[in-house]
Amino acid sequence: MKKILIITTLFCISLGSNIYAQCTPDAAIVAAGLPGIFPTPVEGIATGIDGNAYAQTFTIIVPSDTTIDPSVFVPGLPSIPIQLTINSSAINSVNGLPSGLNYTCAVSCIYAGGTTDGCFIVDGTPTQSGTFLFQVNVTLNAELPAFPPLFAGGATDAPAQDIEYTLTIDSAGTIDIQEVPEGTFEVYPVTPNPSSDGAEIRFYTPDYRNVKLTIHNLIGAIVVSEQIYAEQGMNSLSIDSDKLSSGVYVVTLSDGANTSTKRMVVAPR
Repeated sequence: MKKILIITTLFCISLGSNIYAQCTPDAAIVAAGLPGIFPTPVEGIATGIDGNAYAQTFTIIVPSDTTIDPSVFVPGLPSIPIQLTINSSAINSVNGLPSGLNYTCAVSCIYAGGTTDGCFIVDGTPTQSGTFLFQVNVTLNAELPAFPPLFAGGATDAPAQDIEYTLTIDSAGTIDIQEVPEGTFEVYPVTPNPSSDGAEIRFYTPDYRNVKLTIHNLIGAIVVSEQIYAEQGMNSLSIDSDKLSSGVYVVTLSDGANTSTKRMVVAPR
């Protein structure tokens, strides 16, 4: 009877751990269907607090095909862009996480080509504070055509690559978690999101002041930079998303003393 009780207890602990580690893909990213791992290093990830539970979900979209230089897969092959079928994208490891954090894939860490709603999660309770650089190591597998006599073709792994993120874990007690008091600079999410025919971002200022709008693309390049004279109270700012290429952008509003960053997805047209 005691043995059965111990086994049952261990099962419950294991089940509870699995439930805790479940991830839900970002609906906006899934709807946009843009390939990649999101959030990107440019967007950044959530900050944690030492000794407090932490969870950051990463959404994975894998295309079914792509155009790539085959010499990336096999040195010596012709450097001519060709269309390839994507077999899979694999998360090999996540290295450099602070103590207390680990990563878990939804079902498997291998995501088939054509996956539109993959995800994995970094979670746990960090036991040290500081700024940490961690790397998500990824391998893409594609179906290469034959290049006699250099290469027989078939399923081939591209060289593994690291996607590096910065994670900040603050010391317990250094962050005062409270409601945002009325009368402060506050920025609301971009709507609609995803968008293709124009979007809007609303923000509140307690008085008249200059506010700077900056929009970056995924490689960090500034695609929009404007200075706005905001009125006291609620303001609404139109964003010409219809003039931007499809993709994920980082929208930043700053009044000089306060800065807020939101994500905007421009859907394919």
